Amino acid sequence: MMKHLSAITLIILLLLISCRQERAVSPRLVELDSLIAVAPDSAAALLEAIPAASLHDPEDRAYHALLITQAKYKAYIPATSDSAINLAVDYYVTDNKGGYDHRIRSLIYKGCIMTELNQPDSAMYWFKSAETAARPDDHANLGYINYKIGELFTDELGMDSTTINYLNTALRHFTYTNDTIFQLSSLIRLGLIECLNKKSDSKLKEAQQLAIEFGENDYVFHTLEHLSLQALQGNQYQQAKELSMNAILQGDSSVACYSYVVMSYSGLGYADSALFYLRMMPKPKNMADSMTYHRAHAEKARLLNNMDDYVYHDDLAGQIADTIFLEAQQAEIKEIEQKYENQILTEQVKISRTKFWLVTAILALVLVSTLFLAYRLRNEARERSLTKTRLQQTVGQLYDLRTVLAQNEKDLNLLKSENEQALASKALLQSKLQTSGNRLKCLDEIIRGFHNLLQQERAKSKTRKISMNSDFWVNLEECVNDGYGNLMDASKGLGDKEQKLLHLCCLNVPIEVSAMLLDVSIKTLQNYRSNIAKQISAQQTSNLDDAIEQFKTSDIG
Repeated sequence: MMKHLSAITLIILLLLISCRQERAVSPRLVELDSLIAVAPDSAAALLEAIPAASLHDPEDRAYHALLITQAKYKAYIPATSDSAINLAVDYYVTDNKGGYDHRIRSLIYKGCIMTELNQPDSAMYWFKSAETAARPDDHANLGYINYKIGELFTDELGMDSTTINYLNTALRHFTYTNDTIFQLSSLIRLGLIECLNKKSDSKLKEAQQLAIEFGENDYVFHTLEHLSLQALQGNQYQQAKELSMNAILQGDSSVACYSYVVMSYSGLGYADSALFYLRMMPKPKNMADSMTYHRAHAEKARLLNNMDDYVYHDDLAGQIADTIFLEAQQAEIKEIEQKYENQILTEQVKISRTKFWLVTAILALVLVSTLFLAYRLRNEARERSLTKTRLQQTVGQLYDLRTVLAQNEKDLNLLKSENEQALASKALLQSKLQTSGNRLKCLDEIIRGFHNLLQQERAKSKTRKISMNSDFWVNLEECVNDGYGNLMDASKGLGDKEQKLLHLCCLNVPIEVSAMLLDVSIKTLQNYRSNIAKQISAQQTSNLDDAIEQFKTSDIG
């Protein structure tokens, strides 16, 4: 039993080890990885508090380097070098260690860091490497990679057809994931490029319809504002007024929307309306609001021919615009990156859940197998115990039978001495003594066979098939024939195992022991008993014991 339990324990350990394809990294790093998606600034601070020297495993060091690079990038902490991300790239990409997720993230953030370090050629190389390494069905990563490449083309190479192709590819991947926010962000960026190159607003209108369809009010206002601005730039003041007023009526209370209304009325020459909405304009909350606020004041001043105020507000708006241009781009990127991180986190949760259920299923299988094995071992132990008990009972019964036969032989010897002068009686007694002696001899051999079998059973560690040598069956048949010759004559039509069962029944061997000796089930033996009874009984009874008793009585008579 101890050997089996040791083997079971070893199997469980091997299965648990095989289920784990990657060595478990520091749980603290895994927690901080999840924190980056919701609070990158806090995650960056906590990661910096972990001394690199305390991480002794190469995988932990690479994972820490990847996370601290990612957290700082998400928190808009400017990169000063690429040494940290290089450590992750060397481990996950160059040495091809770790999983797919860490490898693709290392490539992506290597490109992001090189962009920050103003090395667009190197950034393009790493983004393209990430695109090549990404799985075809990894739409979240492929969408983000193409978006970053499109952004790189926009900043460095201008807004040409290549830029639009990358942004369209990103949009296609985001559409495949059914992520409305990603689609809207890509459409708006494409719409702004379209407005500058083709003087068209079709993409912005597409974004507006999509935002309305999915109830994304912030994006509805955003597209209306962009469309209003596009109309203002084309001196289409009536259209600009209608678009911006539509946004206000839908609940847009932004400074930009009110400023577009003011500029529209100023362009149309309605000074009172422009002044009315200028007074209703909310107070600026940030630099972008301040820029549009001063633009609106400049347009109103120009309408009133107050050139000093116009120049003041126009210059101030231009300065603010130059200052916030980069921040405005970063804010939009941050929103997309946040969604990207949430998407990746969701996929990681799905993978972790799948692994959890896989390990649970394997452990359940191991547990069921263990219980089944324990059940079998218990049954085998019980069966061995019953086998030994039955064999001991059988040997006891045979000893009782031998005692009876020995007493009969003694009685026959006594009769022989008393009838010494009667020749006929003497011959009969001599024949009976010879038969009795032969039966005792056979019975001794049978008992010896059962003794040997009992010793073998005691030495066995598990139940095995029982087999008796041919001498045992010869002695058994001879012993029964000597006692019940007429019974054997009636059983000549029986099969081999049926005859052996009949011999065993004549010696009162229990049916369970008979089943073990003949290597058949008890149910099969019951069928044998019915056939034997019909063969040897004149009354065609189904009770074998009654049939045998009839022949015993006949024999005695």
